[in-house]
Amino acid sequence: MALPYFAVAELAATMRQARELQADPAFDLANYRDRYASLVTRSDQELGVLARHLGQVTLSDVLPGTDREAAAIQADLTARLATLPRRDYLSARQIVARHRDPGDDFDLAEFDFFHAPGGHAPMISFRDDPWLGELLHVLRENEVLVSLICHAPVILTSTRSRIDEHGNPYRLDANPFAGTTVSTVPKAAERAAEDYGYLHVPDQQTRLTYYIDEALEAAGIHNLHKPNPASVEVYYEPSVKVVSTNGPQGVDALADEIDKLLTGMTAAHR
Repeated sequence: MALPYFAVAELAATMRQARELQADPAFDLANYRDRYASLVTRSDQELGVLARHLGQVTLSDVLPGTDREAAAIQADLTARLATLPRRDYLSARQIVARHRDPGDDFDLAEFDFFHAPGGHAPMISFRDDPWLGELLHVLRENEVLVSLICHAPVILTSTRSRIDEHGNPYRLDANPFAGTTVSTVPKAAERAAEDYGYLHVPDQQTRLTYYIDEALEAAGIHNLHKPNPASVEVYYEPSVKVVSTNGPQGVDALADEIDKLLTGMTAAHR
């Protein structure tokens, strides 16, 4: 919820500036919010989208080093989100089961596009999951556009496996997603975040257990080379209809690309 993330393409520069302001002993929250009034407005808009589409979600506690503006609104935002209806969400396994059920009118082929969110959670939940692999292959077979942002491209490691008609996972001899290029977080960007953006045990280094681009390369998926990891890089792989961007700074560019691709696909099917 830190305001610099709503600067999108200007994320890196705004983040540096915000850190300097918040490190000042004379930091004033009201002045800070006035300075970034346009980002406050966008934050409120995004929270409105969250309320409409996601409902009740749980926020983590404020931790040492949490963005000071985000920490200041955490309690009020937690109370606000607690009033929203709680919604249930299908797992990949349930989605596949419903798609396969002839008595269920749920059909993945009717989706305009599929989007997988970023953040570090996908590094745990999206890697080498056969049910996610099956879901992605079904989407590909039905020519559904797949959108991936930030760390989400690690989901493509799951495409090395599928699920048979009995619910058993099996490894593919030939993966149609192999050779795909995506735009995701490079190791260099992660190392910078590890050194400056994460909590640290005193006198020790914070390190991830693996890096997205290395895990993807091991699975035959290539990361788009980016001279500047903070730049906005959107890449579309037409062979498997996967569009991706390397981080939150690319969210608007990704949305524009999705709109353009869907418009083109609609026109092509007329």
